[in-house]
Amino acid sequence: MRILILADASVSHPYKWAKILEDLGNDVRILTFEKPLNHDLVESFKLPLGRFKYIFGIPKIAGYVREFKPHILFPHFLPNYGFVSYFFKGFKILALWGSDIMAWPYKSPLHKRLAENVLKKFNFIVCDALIVKDILVKDFGILAEKIYVIPFGVEREIREKPLKDLPTDVLTFVSTRRIEKLFNHFEILRFIKKLSERFKVKILYLNDGSLREEVIRFARDLKIDFEYLGKVPYEEYVEVLQNSHFCISIPSRDATSVSLLECMALGSVPLVSDIPANREWVDNNGILTIPNADEMFKGFISRFSWDWWKEARMRSKEIVIKRCNWEENVKRFWYEILKGFSV
Repeated sequence: MRILILADASVSHPYKWAKILEDLGNDVRILTFEKPLNHDLVESFKLPLGRFKYIFGIPKIAGYVREFKPHILFPHFLPNYGFVSYFFKGFKILALWGSDIMAWPYKSPLHKRLAENVLKKFNFIVCDALIVKDILVKDFGILAEKIYVIPFGVEREIREKPLKDLPTDVLTFVSTRRIEKLFNHFEILRFIKKLSERFKVKILYLNDGSLREEVIRFARDLKIDFEYLGKVPYEEYVEVLQNSHFCISIPSRDATSVSLLECMALGSVPLVSDIPANREWVDNNGILTIPNADEMFKGFISRFSWDWWKEARMRSKEIVIKRCNWEENVKRFWYEILKGFSV
């Protein structure tokens, strides 16, 4: 079966889907308008700058669709690739990544209406948390039987990596989330500042976003040990997670973050917002908090010790091994989808 993934190939997630779907015997291609991490299976196009750049890319997608003739169109992320897929016919599956459904549709009544119209054009919608399914049903009128909840999980290579022994002279935090308002980065940095008055602390940033320059300036003004790495090759990304004591992510709304599960698998203990999607994964194996620097500091100080941290990272890895088998999760999803599909 021919599958065309439309996604941001500057991050690793689309490649994971492509690999497992290929292993299941499909001919899989990725089409992207971003700079790809690698060029395996990827066709990339350049777009003009501006708010409507993805719309301007529709003719290029159409040309590729005519050439490849996919049986399934599989866009990822609602506001860009999901939106442009609205204009194509055929069997379509949308993969939601979290912020695209938890934040974007609620910007205005127009965004909400656009989201409703786009979502209803898909044969199936894939999401990674029960809270997202509830939102799709209650807020957007999507039929429950069209929604497939799958813990996206982590691939075998990551699940099976042993935990590294880390030095305890510096508390190292990592942020993997996009640098956007939703993720409350200024509260994260205020928390790091407060914590640095008690410990030697460092924080690394592994993503990009519209607030990048503001966040970098704010970190400099606070005079904290801050390093912006941006989007890095996957091998480096894994290495940073392995060498971080904590991963930190405090959105007000979110679905299950794949990077959270990767951090848990690699020994980086979660410090995350107390929201339903995170409560599915974090309890005594991490710290749940409200996205406020003072409350984060209180919660961290009341919980943290090196003995607790060692136990928490082991519990996190156990959770991932038991529940986040990426290969098996995707196989179950794929064969369930195929029940209602005929070429």
